[in-house]
Amino acid sequence: MPSALVSNDFAQVGATSSTASEETSPGRRSPLVLARTRRRMTVMVGLALVYAVAVMVVALGTADRGFVIYQGGAVAAVDPDGGAATAGLRVGDLIVAVDGVAVHDAFSRHAAVRTIAPDRPVTLTVARGGVEVPIAYTAPRRLPLASMAGVVLALVMLGLGLVADRGQGHALPQQFLRSTVIYVVFLAGAFVLDVTVSHDALLLPWLFAMCLAAPATCHFMLRFPAGRRAFSRRERVALYGPGLVLAGALAANQLAFNAGLDVPGRPRITALGGALAGVLAMIYMLVGSVARSRRLRAQAHLIDPVAVRWLHVAGVVIVGPLALGVIAAVRNPDAFVSGGFRPYVAFAMVAGSACVVLAMTRVPFGELDRLWRRSTGYLLATLAAAGLYLVAIGLLGGVASWFGGGLRATLGATLMAAVVFGPLRVKLQRLVDARFARDRSRARALLREAAEAAVATLDHGAVCRAFVERVAHGLVADGVALYLRDDGGWTRTVAAGTTALPPSPDPAGQRALDAAWETRAVAELPGRITVVPVPTDARGAAVIAVVPRDDGHLDVEQVELLAAAAASLAIALDNARAHAALYELTERLRREVELAERRRQEIARLKERLEDENRALIGELAARTGKAPVIGAGLAATFELATKVARTDATVLIRGETGVGKELIARAIHAASPRRSGPFVVVDCGAIAAGLAESALFGHAKGAFTGAIKAAAGAFRSAGGGTVFLDELGELPLELQPKLLRVLQEREVQPVGADGPVPIDVRVVCGTNRDLDQEVAAGRFREDLLYRLRVVEVVVPPLRARKGDVAALAEHFLARIAARAGGPAKVLSADALTTCLEHDWPGNVRELEHALEAAVVYADGPTIAARDLPIAGRVFKRRAEHALDQALDPAVVGDGAPRSGLRETLEDLERGRLAEVLTRCAGNRSRAAKALGMSRGALLRRLKRYGLDDVGAAAVDAA
Repeated sequence: MPSALVSNDFAQVGATSSTASEETSPGRRSPLVLARTRRRMTVMVGLALVYAVAVMVVALGTADRGFVIYQGGAVAAVDPDGGAATAGLRVGDLIVAVDGVAVHDAFSRHAAVRTIAPDRPVTLTVARGGVEVPIAYTAPRRLPLASMAGVVLALVMLGLGLVADRGQGHALPQQFLRSTVIYVVFLAGAFVLDVTVSHDALLLPWLFAMCLAAPATCHFMLRFPAGRRAFSRRERVALYGPGLVLAGALAANQLAFNAGLDVPGRPRITALGGALAGVLAMIYMLVGSVARSRRLRAQAHLIDPVAVRWLHVAGVVIVGPLALGVIAAVRNPDAFVSGGFRPYVAFAMVAGSACVVLAMTRVPFGELDRLWRRSTGYLLATLAAAGLYLVAIGLLGGVASWFGGGLRATLGATLMAAVVFGPLRVKLQRLVDARFARDRSRARALLREAAEAAVATLDHGAVCRAFVERVAHGLVADGVALYLRDDGGWTRTVAAGTTALPPSPDPAGQRALDAAWETRAVAELPGRITVVPVPTDARGAAVIAVVPRDDGHLDVEQVELLAAAAASLAIALDNARAHAALYELTERLRREVELAERRRQEIARLKERLEDENRALIGELAARTGKAPVIGAGLAATFELATKVARTDATVLIRGETGVGKELIARAIHAASPRRSGPFVVVDCGAIAAGLAESALFGHAKGAFTGAIKAAAGAFRSAGGGTVFLDELGELPLELQPKLLRVLQEREVQPVGADGPVPIDVRVVCGTNRDLDQEVAAGRFREDLLYRLRVVEVVVPPLRARKGDVAALAEHFLARIAARAGGPAKVLSADALTTCLEHDWPGNVRELEHALEAAVVYADGPTIAARDLPIAGRVFKRRAEHALDQALDPAVVGDGAPRSGLRETLEDLERGRLAEVLTRCAGNRSRAAKALGMSRGALLRRLKRYGLDDVGAAAVDAA
């Protein structure tokens, strides 16, 4: 009894599975390649079947002459049971007349013999020993039973190849299929050779099939089993080239004869070609057999021993008859070419193919591997019973024929064998059926009981115990154990049977179980132990170890049965673990429900507060996206007013200069209002042509005016449920103002060209940079419309009125510019910030943003200097004007002050300007002179006068 699990043979078993899978793998071929291969194979099979049918049809309409002549020569073979032999025709007779018509050469003799019709008397005049002897007989209609039997056998093999491939693109089954197609053509024409050689359309395919049968078989032998997967083009030429050349030569010789061309040495060429075909066939088969035998010896541990024995037998039964055929060809070439080759080749092909098919039952071969494993023992037993029956019949018939019996004696012996061995064969088949019926019943019972035990409970331990007991009972095994893997390795959880498997395997056994579970492969270990992995996840790794009874081994069906039962166990174990996890989770949820209940009231109290805070945060929007907070304290009061207004549905008029952010306020009102889920539509009244303003605002119907090819909704209807912002309202044409007033009062619009008004549901927010009171006084704006719009008025102060926001706005814009560029943000220097604060910013926030974008481009380093700002020149000019005004102001200089102060002031300004430009130009005086608009000499004179000669050098050193 085994005391430990070891893994000496596990690597070998894994290698066997790997090799078999590589051998039968169809490869990763595209669907297009597979479809093209299938079409090619279908065409080959179809052509072979068409050829076989054509040979049968032609043969049925031809007389069975009972003798064979080849290319118009002497009689090469005579059927001992035919009418010609009964009438006295012998091998070696030369026909000189047919029905009194003399024949003088091989061509006329061949043509005259072909005219012999079935069921009609014919008289042959033959020359024998210098005497002409008349032979009269009647040739019966041909019934090509031998050819049909050969085709049927080839078709069985053809069907086997088709089933093995099953459209999956398996390389080996396709090679076997190609060989079988050649066999179909060869066997169809070989047993009616006199018919085949008399028709060019039948002759050419048969000659090539005869010469290519041996190379194709050799090719298959080199690949099956565990052989090379691919051959180079040069190797394929060397393999098939001699056969193709020989077939071409024989075809040319026969075609020349059929065409009436007298080729010198034609009979010798024919005999030599036939003998050479036999020699080549023997060489091919010998090479294939030797190569396969060497491969089988080298890989004996990877291939089933039974398959190896059948393949060795196949090599013997193929090479042996061919060797005898070569000897017969050397002794009598004419008889061999005229049909004497048929028994040798047919026996080699049929017996060799039968042995190969038996080997296929033990080695993976395309889709057949799956078919064999379903009921291998039953199939083999049935084949053995049928084979014994057929062998007995064949032996008795062959013995009767061998000892000189005629057709009647042979048929009588065959019928006697059928009568004697028929009941025995039926009895044997019944025993096989009963034996495997019991196995199938027990297998079904095991599966049913194992499945029932697996789903009967959700307790992990109960599932394992019930399953192991059912397996031990169903397989009648000496010992069964279930091993589970944890942090400490594999441990036996439950066991059954008389053989005690170890609680914990030794290190070698641990490695074997790891390999079996990770590869999901069944392992056969020393000590008669079969290990079957349970296909679970890594958390519940499990394997089943079985010790068969009576020192035996589990067969393929039992292993597959155990694997199927292991799949059921995997589901049960997963369910048990899921149930345990669900129970634990339920307990956790129960404990957390109490905590959630205590928090529910607090969440309810905070809900309203959070909604209020959310609305307040949404109201603090800025920028075009409407998502930025208020920047600076200058607009805090304005945004607070906008937030208050947003809670109502009142019309709002926003006044302010260009660029102060009127649209920003409008978006904030919309975002903080109950209409925030609706659209926000912006209409720039100053950018719309006067003729299109009504359509843009109120919409139009199809065909309302030239170019109105389809209806348009307009801004008010597009903003349904939301807010419409009329920017630059002061630019609205006077003739449209009454219509806008009606829209605000009636809450309906009249599209251009429409039959009636359309109700709307929008909030109107307007913005303007004009003084609408002055516009009313000037008659350019309706007073009643102004009153209707000025329900709530929000005034946005300009940037010059809130200089305290400049620093915060500049920081915000610089950060946003850097984010768009994907780099670090630049900062304003002290002099640059002072310059920004001194500027009045007539373009307001928009001008500040654009100025900072330009400064980022001009600045060389991370700091923006005053000279990098595009407003620096205007600020400097304003400083100069202010300094000049102070210098000239009597209140500053006094009435008695000398007037030379003006010149000093101008000199100070000029000195400062020269120093600033020279520093910005890095001491380059030519560039500085060009920037100041003066010559280089004038700049040098001024630098010398103001003592600024060293400023340029210091700037260069700093750079």
